[in-house]
Amino acid sequence: MSNSNLLFNLGIGVTASLTVLTPAQAQTTVFTDVSSEHWAHDYIEALADLDIIKGFPDGTFRPGAQITRAQL
Repeated sequence: MSNSNLLFNLGIGVTASLTVLTPAQAQTTVFTDVSSEHWAHDYIEALADLDIIKGFPDGTFRPGAQITRAQL
């Protein structure tokens, strides 16, 4: 397989994977303490929708709080 065919096939695989993930990304996690005006609001929501970050059980994210080593 030539390099151009390999890159083309990889591109199709990546596109298909992203297409599959799109419906799951439609969910929006809402943290009660992150206003839509907060500078990191969109980043926090996107990472939460991808299950990269979780926030706290009480529905907060606490963007201004210090974190522990374990939380990091």
